[in-house]
Amino acid sequence: MNNAFAPRPRDVVAADPPSIWRNDGILYDPYVHKAPPPPPERALAPAAIAATLLAALPIGSIAAIFVGIRGLSQTKLGTLRGRGLAIGAIVAGVIFTLGYGAAGAYYGKAYYDDVESREARKERKWERKQREREADERNTTGKDPQAGVAGSTPSPSGGPPGVSTGPAPLPPSGAVPQQTTSANVGAIPVVEIGVKERSLQAALMREVKAAKDAGKQALVMTTRSSCVPCNGFMTSLPDPKMQEALSEIRLIRVDVEVFREDLEKLHFETAILAGFFLLTPDGQPRDGINGGEWDADIPQNIAPVMKPFVRGEYKTRKHPFPKRPQAGTFL
Repeated sequence: MNNAFAPRPRDVVAADPPSIWRNDGILYDPYVHKAPPPPPERALAPAAIAATLLAALPIGSIAAIFVGIRGLSQTKLGTLRGRGLAIGAIVAGVIFTLGYGAAGAYYGKAYYDDVESREARKERKWERKQREREADERNTTGKDPQAGVAGSTPSPSGGPPGVSTGPAPLPPSGAVPQQTTSANVGAIPVVEIGVKERSLQAALMREVKAAKDAGKQALVMTTRSSCVPCNGFMTSLPDPKMQEALSEIRLIRVDVEVFREDLEKLHFETAILAGFFLLTPDGQPRDGINGGEWDADIPQNIAPVMKPFVRGEYKTRKHPFPKRPQAGTFL
């Protein structure tokens, strides 16, 4: 009779694994009284990891919310872990997004207030200078420099209120009006850009349109208080030679002391006065000359230069007009 538990022959026992046979030849289970091996550890959900990394970044915090939601979806079935990471990333993304948004709004408002403050200081500075000029003019001539400006009427050419277009007298030399004014010297409209223009470029674009509507060209004259060549040009303006030379021109006077920064941004030359510039539709110079092209500031010298210049026929120059810097596409 066969006995399954009887000792096996020595040669057979030696051939079997020693782990399942005791020395007495009895078979035993090596896993009795031992815990089974743990299952392999689940991997982290990729979306949960990505959301955690994105949560603290300024722009990534917004993306972390949506990636974190994806991480919740990946861990829903329990095959991947990282659900807590995904929830934490969503909460952090919301907090950081709100924080960055509040900081952006705060610094944006601070920047805007600073710009407004600088503009207000600049306006007060030029108003103070203008009052000083007016006081000097009153002390010198006994006349009010703002005479004829207070009664200005709206411009029919589409300009802002306060722009007059009648045959009002021009302000005295060196006096810049608060509001833009316009007067005729013979048949030539002469515009004085006022101190309170918020944007020189916008004012020049408006004058270019007004000149076009009248069948003329806009010509900017850069000037300054106590500019002798500028005064000589204006004194010569009523002369028949000048009237004929500039018959197709709307003359726009801009004070470089008031608008120097704006003029330089628009690529106007401000070092030599008086300067004369034909304009593009966006209010920037496309061609220019200055008073150095003629000798004494008298009609006989000025008219032979200005006439071909405004007609695009003035080629041989003492001071060539520099090429306009290329700063991108102008729309």
